[in-house]
Amino acid sequence: MLTSEQRAELTSELATRPGHEKVRALLHRLLTGGLGADSRDIDFEKPVPEVHGRIDALLGRTVFELKSDLNRERRDAEEGLTRYLTEREGQTGERYVGIATDGADFIAYFLKNDRVVDAGACRTDPTAPQDLVAWLQGAVAIGDSLSPDPDTITREFGRNSLAARRALDDLGRLWATLGATPETLLSPAKV
Repeated sequence: MLTSEQRAELTSELATRPGHEKVRALLHRLLTGGLGADSRDIDFEKPVPEVHGRIDALLGRTVFELKSDLNRERRDAEEGLTRYLTEREGQTGERYVGIATDGADFIAYFLKNDRVVDAGACRTDPTAPQDLVAWLQGAVAIGDSLSPDPDTITREFGRNSLAARRALDDLGRLWATLGATPETLLSPAKV
């Protein structure tokens, strides 16, 4: 695992938007040393012939799209993630998360109606490197179990978590479909 000093150095460098290849190397260190991912579980440049492209990084059910500057390349990142998430979900039948990053900004997405939806973001803050690691822990599923402490529960399932955003989106879609049916309409209470 990364020491707090190593984590601070890593996030300081990420915050500078060091370029695609450097972000790839630093992301690998962050995933393995910060989150405890096994290096063998991370695929870089995974070919996806069905959509004529390569996934920059794939860990579990998380697809990473790396860019040099998300301010300029956000639309390109979203188009790539739309293709890759659609392919992965269609191939596996599982739901995936996409993360676009240039090192300074990390933006999580999920698919909705064949388009990616922004599910939350994290700006790399060199003065608070633990914030990026905590945010990634909530977006990238690696372990089989979670620690049942209040911070973990809040991060993983709280109001601002990716799980909550996805659940609210699912509930909104269900309510739009079922909200006007007679079974769901409430009748006035009789006293």
